[in-house]
Amino acid sequence: MRSRGRSVRHTLAFVAIALAAIPAIDSANASRRPIIVPAQPTALAAAPKVAQPVGNAFPAGPAAHRAVTRELSETEPSTPLAETTESGVCPAGMLLAEGQHCLYWEQQCLRWDDPIGQPSKRVCAEFQKPSTCTSGRHSMRFCVDRDEFVLPGESVPVRAVSWTQADLMCTSIGKRLCTNQEWEFACEGEEGLPYPYGYERAPALCNQDRILRDGRWHANRDMREASHATCVSPFGVRDMVGNVDEWVRQPWAKPGKRSELRGGWWMTGRNRCRANTAHHDEKYSGIQTGFRCCKDAESPVARGKEQGPGSAVSSPRWAATEPADR
Repeated sequence: MRSRGRSVRHTLAFVAIALAAIPAIDSANASRRPIIVPAQPTALAAAPKVAQPVGNAFPAGPAAHRAVTRELSETEPSTPLAETTESGVCPAGMLLAEGQHCLYWEQQCLRWDDPIGQPSKRVCAEFQKPSTCTSGRHSMRFCVDRDEFVLPGESVPVRAVSWTQADLMCTSIGKRLCTNQEWEFACEGEEGLPYPYGYERAPALCNQDRILRDGRWHANRDMREASHATCVSPFGVRDMVGNVDEWVRQPWAKPGKRSELRGGWWMTGRNRCRANTAHHDEKYSGIQTGFRCCKDAESPVARGKEQGPGSAVSSPRWAATEPADR
């Protein structure tokens, strides 16, 4: 038991040191990062100010990190969660995502709304209803954080985190990074919604479309916001698109290439459930990179309940995810 305790303390110390080393903006990466420009300079200048956190990294030192971990585990959600949390299937602050996940959807864009001078067929204003599943489905059942990861005492999600740091932090609090298929299922639900809130793009519901790419102004402006009760997926998960880009795991990939970003951020982009960015390695961090965690849901047997017909949960048969939506 003593050796195990020392191992846990060493792990937490390593995580704290790694996360404390996160720079607000990595100057080496900043020169390679796409430059962005306000979508509407006059409107952007008049936009409400965003509360800024004091810092972006976790406190240094094992004692400080243990305090953060303890506070996270004891924090109660500010609003009531789904019934599943109350029944003990998922921990507080997490929601149950359960159902049949479709590997491939056919989603037809009816109307494009790309900003002038920007790449074409990137921003879809409205998709045709309904989405059509063109592949098989498999059962999924897991817990997912209702909100993007926020430091205790802060109101906006953490940023400038690498995939490796996000993975370590989730593990240190008894969770794990979501897989890419878990993330997209938590976003789109069984209906396969293009956006977590439906078929029509609605930037006012989420923190997105604040600035455009490939310009010269406000390239490093921090526009994170607190979670949005209006930006909700079919499972009740908030801010699956916009706010911060979220790290997920590619479960079949080799170490070093397991990293993938989902959901987009406050920049004008695709910002939908199936869009992904997979070309950043596990050490990359940017002004926009954050995360949320997932966790296996407790089974009825584990909770001491009798398992009835049809209640067995099949393990997902992981297959290559849908190609990047360019």
